[in-house]
Amino acid sequence: MEVNRSYKYGIDGHELTEALKTFDGYSITVDFCDLPRPCIQVSVDNNDPADWLFVIRTHKLPKTPTIDWVVKKVIKTINFLYAKSVFINLKPVIEDVICLGSSWSYFTSFGFSVTTWQRSESFHKQVKELEDELNSKGIEYRNEYSDAFWVYRFIIAKNENNLNKIKQLQRA
Repeated sequence: MEVNRSYKYGIDGHELTEALKTFDGYSITVDFCDLPRPCIQVSVDNNDPADWLFVIRTHKLPKTPTIDWVVKKVIKTINFLYAKSVFINLKPVIEDVICLGSSWSYFTSFGFSVTTWQRSESFHKQVKELEDELNSKGIEYRNEYSDAFWVYRFIIAKNENNLNKIKQLQRA
């Protein structure tokens, strides 16, 4: 656990470090920042050399932050890491249709995205194949375009039933 610059915001770094020790199995860094506005950056990794995952989240500081507030943001970041780790189980399903990690597809906090810079017939065919594949697995999701229509998003429902279905894909 690492806590940086907490004293500037009236938080005892030692007490916060002690509070974060309850999150066994994670490496957590909480960094208090001034620019561009007072915020904290919470970074978490799962300490798993075989399947390492890392997440960093930035949260705007309230006027008087407390240790409880910081711990809630750490929990939110850990939950984000958990959802991301579950979404990775979708990788084989998605890679059956497209090459994930290519310059035009990637995982996100809400599922995964496909860039639309080439909205050709093959793009629409691949999107349809992805939708058919997710539907056949019973995965709940919705789609939307980004505001500028550069990205087509697959927003995966994070309810418990859906996350359990996705976890099962790894074992199939």
